[in-house]
Amino acid sequence: MSEQRTQAQTALKSSAWQEYVVRQGDTLSQVFRNNELPLTDINALVKVEGSDKPLSQIQAGQLIRFKLAENGQLDILQLERNNQSVMFFRLSDGGFGRSK
Repeated sequence: MSEQRTQAQTALKSSAWQEYVVRQGDTLSQVFRNNELPLTDINALVKVEGSDKPLSQIQAGQLIRFKLAENGQLDILQLERNNQSVMFFRLSDGGFGRSK
């Protein structure tokens, strides 16, 4: 029974949005480490970051939301700043796409 409960908790955690408020001095790598997100995803995200560089220019107080897939991989990453939102989402090939 406890195994079923653990699986249910894992599924719930993976389907729920999680939030992180950027602290002074945080880098994107630090945010990933603090939230136990795979650092290998940073390179894939930066490839589709765009010229406005929202990943490279995170600021203290900024809200970062993310959602994990059932397998524990990062599925969606959303950055919010100045009432604007940028969303990165995992593609079927394992890379990421970006929408505004």
